[in-house]
Amino acid sequence: MSGEAGDNSPLETEECEKKTRRGPGEQFGEWGKDLGDRLDDYFHSSRSGRLTSSAFAIAWSLVAFVFFFFFHRFIAFYEYTTVEGVSGWVRTPILTDDYHLWLPVLGVALGLSIAGHIMLIVYDSSCYGTSILRQGVLLFLKLFGIMAVVSLLILFPFDFSGISHQAVSEALPVVIAIALLGITIGLVIATIVHFVRLIVAIAR
Repeated sequence: MSGEAGDNSPLETEECEKKTRRGPGEQFGEWGKDLGDRLDDYFHSSRSGRLTSSAFAIAWSLVAFVFFFFFHRFIAFYEYTTVEGVSGWVRTPILTDDYHLWLPVLGVALGLSIAGHIMLIVYDSSCYGTSILRQGVLLFLKLFGIMAVVSLLILFPFDFSGISHQAVSEALPVVIAIALLGITIGLVIATIVHFVRLIVAIAR
């Protein structure tokens, strides 16, 4: 007897077979996309998510301020060596005096980040204009973040000549420069995203 209730159409059968044939990579990719969408929705759409995001940003800015201003001597190259039968960690400083020229720029960026996210926490609500305020503040903070990273890249207050391994001392400047460029590109992309969201929020 044809057309029984439990039969699937050819199209449904084909879709089911495609899902069954999906490899682990495709399944993991879809899972990652779904998780990313959920996190994005939580941190941007829900009030609790926005407050959590701002609180984390404030905490990170405070920790970064304390470390880079008061404990920057620990920014060094560490090597475990043995000298005359005594083993231990040897710390080779890598920062130059130009590092202190960068601190005011970093201080301004971190201070504005703390003030900006406090403002977002205080004025967060479901009323019209919240999205405009949030996207405007985040756009402003990302611009100062770009300025801080680019100024560090220009000053480049690092000296690796004291490192005993020549290959390491030659590779580290390249690695750090690439890392700073990557951070800058990420901040630029985030700035564009916030700018687009700001335009959309204003146009509503």
